[in-house]
Amino acid sequence: MIRRDISDFNVEGKKERYAVKEVRNFIDSDKALDGNILILYGLRRTGKTTIMEQALSGYQDKNLCAFYEVQENDTMVDIEETLFDASKQGIKVICFDEITKADDFITNSASLADVFAKKDMRIIVTGTDSLSFVLATNHELYGRAYEINTTYIPFAEHAEVLDTNDMDDYIQFGGLMCKGKDIGDKFIYDYNSALKYLDSAVSENIVNSLKKNNGDSYLEELSKKELQTIIEKLVEIYSGSFNKKSIQNKLTKVSVNYPIKFLANLIDDDLIRPITSNNREIAKDFAETINADTEIKTQINAEMITELKNYLTDLNLVSVTSTVKFRYNEEGWNSEKPEYEYYIIQPAIKFNHLLKGKDFFKNAPYYNKLSNLEKDFLETKLEEKIFGDMLEQIVLFDTSKALNVNLVRFDKKKYEVYKPSFIVNNQKKGEFDMLIYDTNRYKYWGFEIKHTTMPFIAQEKHLQDEAFFPILEHNFGHRENVCVLYRGEPFLSADSDTIYLNVTDFLCSINRTHDVEKTILELTQNLSSREIPKEEVYDPRQAEIKQQRNINFEEVYNLYRKEENMISNKAPIEFMKEIVKIHGADFNVINEAIEAVTKVEYETTEFSVKLLQDIRNTEEYKNASVAEKSKPKDYTM
Repeated sequence: MIRRDISDFNVEGKKERYAVKEVRNFIDSDKALDGNILILYGLRRTGKTTIMEQALSGYQDKNLCAFYEVQENDTMVDIEETLFDASKQGIKVICFDEITKADDFITNSASLADVFAKKDMRIIVTGTDSLSFVLATNHELYGRAYEINTTYIPFAEHAEVLDTNDMDDYIQFGGLMCKGKDIGDKFIYDYNSALKYLDSAVSENIVNSLKKNNGDSYLEELSKKELQTIIEKLVEIYSGSFNKKSIQNKLTKVSVNYPIKFLANLIDDDLIRPITSNNREIAKDFAETINADTEIKTQINAEMITELKNYLTDLNLVSVTSTVKFRYNEEGWNSEKPEYEYYIIQPAIKFNHLLKGKDFFKNAPYYNKLSNLEKDFLETKLEEKIFGDMLEQIVLFDTSKALNVNLVRFDKKKYEVYKPSFIVNNQKKGEFDMLIYDTNRYKYWGFEIKHTTMPFIAQEKHLQDEAFFPILEHNFGHRENVCVLYRGEPFLSADSDTIYLNVTDFLCSINRTHDVEKTILELTQNLSSREIPKEEVYDPRQAEIKQQRNINFEEVYNLYRKEENMISNKAPIEFMKEIVKIHGADFNVINEAIEAVTKVEYETTEFSVKLLQDIRNTEEYKNASVAEKSKPKDYTM
């Protein structure tokens, strides 16, 4: 064990994390006399040691403080002897950094509270293996420890401590007390460094803690490599629920599916059909690249899933979003039971995982078939999607924490935070990115969260959809306000009652007030009104790309007729697909052809009339039922 001189602490010029005040409050209180110690725990590089150094450096009488670094070969007996000596010297505040290095800490830590804390000693402990503290407080230190978790660093704290108000900076580097793009002093700056951190800070944390715990654990059946693979899978999925299937089997829904799914929903989706048609192949290649195609050999059971979920939640590694679906049919609106999605809290980890999927995607041969203009356009859109989705999750979790919402244990709170969606006749018609419900006064606030710096009317489309009002009023009461949170200037919409607020202002305010009503009131004082553009900012690249991909239907039809005898055993739609395959035509050609024969409004074109006639002349069509013939889309697809 090594004792450090407090006067040597280098804390000058460093702004303090919020936890420093909490540590000082413990030191100045009488909580220790009741047999309590303070546990400062969290993932690596989240500021635990610095927090202790700052707290002790500001203490009025440093001669009454001691700071020790625990070494690998130290035991709880060594720590107890140190405490006896410190007590004789009149030490009142003593810190043990990395106490979890003592192999018997989990099983023999009770004396810290039962003996020494009651002697008027303020004992503060930290450790890299933060799960060890969770296990210890469940047994040896149960009810005798105050806990401060350093893992979660909200945007407001990141901005204040690191002197930045840049949301993009937080998305890329947040959660690990660093900022900026200079990777020289960063320990997470790409996918591989993020993966290395995840293995050491989380997987090894769990493995080491369970190894030192004498209690039974369902996860002890797993090898260290298997546990690492499971943790990596959970990050790659980006969001979802803990279940046996996703953990046991090879991972198929990896990060590369995330950009594929998004690209398929672009307005100019014909640009990327040559790529998305190879969806399965891309996902398979990417899974192999990131080693996500590994199958867990140990049989996963429900107890393992529950235990791992609880550990990751206790470690503050994952956040929980409550999603609720409202469905409308002939009987009217009805609500489903809320579901819970889990997301990785640390922005820097998740951001680099998503970039890996995007970079793999854009460097793949499928992507390289596009023109440079198309590549530039799609890369921009992908980055917008990544930043946008991460911003949404950051706002949801920061807001939930600021309002003291506990979505896991269902404690009754003043506020509840949801992400509602609205489904009409089994089709999703809209959603709120966030809804805050005041359970005491039966009213709610609705939010749309956008990464853009420019407002446009489509941003408030779902917020102002009157079709959703009845079910929202039934479940959440009075509609107080609806807001668009974005990165631009705040204002009131002149066209509606929508409030446009700067997202960083909102997060800093709600972290300070812990009250949504106070936050809205604070941010809407003296706001001016303005009209909103009716359409999203126009991107001239879209028109140019459209022009490049103008389709000659007559030429396609001639190709189809030319190849008819060659592949005559297939239906006309299949002929078209073969033509694409043989001649290397863009996949958008066949899709346009399919649309031409399956949408009534296209039947007047010369091409679609010819193709429809060919379909109707096939034996398959002649033998089809009247119902099938009346629905050409069902038949042809």
